[in-house]
Amino acid sequence: MALRPADESALSSETRLRLENERLAVLARYEPPRGGSEADFDHIARLAAHLFNAPIAAVTLVGACEQAFTGCHGLAIAQTPRDVSFCHTDILTSRDVLVIEDTTRDPRFADNPFVTGEPHLRFYAGAPLVTHDDHVLGRVCIIDTKPRPPLDEREKTLLADLATLAMDRLERRREERRRAQTEHRHASFASSSPNAVICTNGSGIITEWNAGATAMFGYDGDEAIGQSLDIIIPEEMRAAHHAGMERNLRGESAGIVGNTVELPAMRRDGSRFPAEISVARWEEDGAKAFGAIIKDATQRKQAEDQLYRLAHFDPLTRIGNRTLFQKDIREALAARARGALLLIDLDGFKLVNDCYGHLTGDALLRLAAQRVQTIAFALGGVYRLGGDEFGVIIRDTHSNRAEDVASWIIDTLAEPFEVGGHVLRLGACVGIVVFSGDDPDTLLGNADLALYEAKSLGPGNRLFYTEDLRAKLEAVQELRTALQVAHEEEQFIVFLQPQVDLETGALTGVEALLRWQHPERGLLAPGAFIAELENTPIAADVGNRVLAQACRDAMRLRQRHGRDIRIGVNLFTAQLRRGDLVASVERVLAETDLPAHCLELEITETIILDDEELIIPQLRALRALGVGIAFDDYGTGWASLSQLKRYPLTRLKIDRSFVSDVTEDEDDAAIVRAVLALGSSLGLDVIAEGIEIPAQADFLREHQCLTGQGYLYGRPMPVEVLLGKAMQNEGADHGSAVSAVSAEGSAKAASRLRAI
Repeated sequence: MALRPADESALSSETRLRLENERLAVLARYEPPRGGSEADFDHIARLAAHLFNAPIAAVTLVGACEQAFTGCHGLAIAQTPRDVSFCHTDILTSRDVLVIEDTTRDPRFADNPFVTGEPHLRFYAGAPLVTHDDHVLGRVCIIDTKPRPPLDEREKTLLADLATLAMDRLERRREERRRAQTEHRHASFASSSPNAVICTNGSGIITEWNAGATAMFGYDGDEAIGQSLDIIIPEEMRAAHHAGMERNLRGESAGIVGNTVELPAMRRDGSRFPAEISVARWEEDGAKAFGAIIKDATQRKQAEDQLYRLAHFDPLTRIGNRTLFQKDIREALAARARGALLLIDLDGFKLVNDCYGHLTGDALLRLAAQRVQTIAFALGGVYRLGGDEFGVIIRDTHSNRAEDVASWIIDTLAEPFEVGGHVLRLGACVGIVVFSGDDPDTLLGNADLALYEAKSLGPGNRLFYTEDLRAKLEAVQELRTALQVAHEEEQFIVFLQPQVDLETGALTGVEALLRWQHPERGLLAPGAFIAELENTPIAADVGNRVLAQACRDAMRLRQRHGRDIRIGVNLFTAQLRRGDLVASVERVLAETDLPAHCLELEITETIILDDEELIIPQLRALRALGVGIAFDDYGTGWASLSQLKRYPLTRLKIDRSFVSDVTEDEDDAAIVRAVLALGSSLGLDVIAEGIEIPAQADFLREHQCLTGQGYLYGRPMPVEVLLGKAMQNEGADHGSAVSAVSAEGSAKAASRLRAI
């Protein structure tokens, strides 16, 4: 590629005309919008505005005479004349981020009508949209009505990354339109796709190599065609590749054909990258041939890594959180590793928080975490489980060693801390359990029992879980017996919690939630029994009974309101394991006359991580009936994006743990925004749980979350109560309608519930 001068004015008129004509020809292939901005690019513009705290952001495409806004935030116009645009500056020569700190001080823009008049622009920064063949189509820009300091290198890189994201979306949109317009799908895709399209014969010799493959791997088509596919396969994987080819030639399944897999690939310079590979096999003139579409998965992996970090690490102490702790325990037990689990509870931390404030308390927690890490990190892992509780996993050790580590932790935490000029002291208690069995919940329960007993003995104590503590587990067996009786005597009942449109407050659906009308203890919430119920033989039967009752309740609501009301029903893993869920759902829908689209079944990560070969076909069959499939509590576990893609989901549910602090905790806010963006990218609806205050609802609305539920809109209640509220709201005046639901939440929530 020839070097270009940094200043466009240095170009000769002939060169400028030639480069501009080339650029406009490339731009035409991307079909700039004619009717305003597009949602995908509006999202990128919003993201840029939020990341840089700018009132205006846009994704622009610069044509011959006009600048089109393919995505915008804070603007109400679709295009401007090119000669007054900022984005066309040095468009033929510069590939750098253009930053104008104060437009009134820049002679190029001081007389611009958008500077001298409304909206009185003062600051501009734009990163170029650069095509694969080095043409600039426009920019992703942020704009302010006040002068701002220059962007630092990190900010420039971030803005350039957003431009890359927009360019990738332009590329994808271009390919989608081209595929829809051509009858020669393969030839068109192979010639224009940014992905690599490679074909080989049965001997693994490359027969077709597209431009995307050239861009991805660094070999021209003339160089690659005729060579072995080994040129893009890392050396240590070639033997396995050859063996797979042999199996395919014999007609045996080698796993990769017909599937999308992720494998490392190798560029011409020897560098490696993660690749998503889809392979097909066919016959040409009686001989087998193979074709592959290869996509660079680097950005997706980076997005997964970012979500993983947000969901698995404590933002305060930067050590693992409870989710990662539980994951690592599962892996250690599955590997039959030798080791021990320690649970640590700090004594005196609440007093420090109360006396010196949360900033001092946070600093103290960071120092405490560092001390525990110093002792235990090399032995396994250290985690903050919440509040002032920490967990430690010690690998490849015996019980005496675990007891020594617990003693060292207690001793080091007993030493004084210096925080903000204060000398602070803490104590600690430790519960210890040696790895055994394969149930992480049992192991954690045993450690909790040991910690509880250690705390009862006073600060500075450590205690192993032993069989002497098992008597306390007898209550669990008693609970299981009581659950069996509850099922036989129909003590389980269904409560409904409203789900509302966050813009209007109108009722859109309800979630069916299980309650236990205990004959002695009264009404019990799921936390008192659901974990044990999941592990009993009656789980599937209870789940089916809840499903039937929920559908009957939904029909009553539908009849009352005269419109569709969707009902969400949580599934037990046992219902899917039994294999008859589809038949059960069909039967209940037929018996209740509830339309399939009014039913939404909710699954959790526990279900996703179970037997996929058994579960996915059932979910797909349910989806084919029209039943919705929601992923509950997304973001709290470690399900990957690639796993989500395999499931026929229609909706993601944001867990209440992220919503509760979304207006105070930037990490929670980042997770919520990431899940909303993920839902948008995958074409999934998103609903937020646990909305309790208007500020949370305001945040969610601002970030395009359309639906929510929580105490702000209504606590779980029997269907009769919900029907009664509907009747009351139909006949009540405004004041009585609000008072009828005032016990449910704020007056704002009550007024919204009038729509019920």
